[in-house]
Amino acid sequence: MTSTQTCYEQPLSKPIRLFLRYEQLMERFEWSLQQATPGGAHAAMVALLDLYQHSMHVDLKAEALREIDRLGKALEDGGEAFDAHCVEKIETLQSDGIKQVHNIHGQLGAQLRNHHFFNLIRQRILMPGGINSFDLPVYHHWLTQPHDIRAALLNNWADAYFRYNDVVRQILSITRNNHRTETLRAEHGYFEQILAPTDSIQLLQICVPADLPCYPEVSSGRQRFSIRFFDPKDLSERPGQTRETITFEIRFCGI
Repeated sequence: MTSTQTCYEQPLSKPIRLFLRYEQLMERFEWSLQQATPGGAHAAMVALLDLYQHSMHVDLKAEALREIDRLGKALEDGGEAFDAHCVEKIETLQSDGIKQVHNIHGQLGAQLRNHHFFNLIRQRILMPGGINSFDLPVYHHWLTQPHDIRAALLNNWADAYFRYNDVVRQILSITRNNHRTETLRAEHGYFEQILAPTDSIQLLQICVPADLPCYPEVSSGRQRFSIRFFDPKDLSERPGQTRETITFEIRFCGI
């Protein structure tokens, strides 16, 4: 993607959908952690709570191991089709990535399940305005501590998430870097394409000019996908599908 494009990603498999959500939560957490303010610490805490909820609802470790296994089998079946860099990255995942996942003891996030302070915040954040200085003075006290003290606690809590994120980044990098690109047209804002049964596409990237006054919504299934471009002229109202013909770039990513 160039600086003059905006790229929208659409996962076509459950693991990639989970990994994209995880990646975005980690990006929010890492950015907020760098902000040396109480507001930054609070934003990092909210992102960490989201990561915890995400990891409690699905076995992310098992999903990563299955995806590494799938990539390994794809390499065995058609290794000659991959460049040396891709082969090296998959082999690294098979050796180091699997070890990283196995070295995370228990379910991802299990280290926080019985943490008193963390659970106080988790319970109160579900209430509108529940995180405040009079209902949760211990949290207010923590927010007034120096940045290095707050960051040390958050980094400690997120240690397993950081280690898992290394594996997620490698999987998504392999997925994104192995793609074919086509330039297509959405007549009257609509495009549809059938997917070949032999395709191993895991992710779509729809790239449009950054100044395009429309955005794409993707509906996808096992056999086809469709794209509709909507024009949000007034965000207070439901946007309508544009009647313009949109030229866009699409990348079919995956192994």
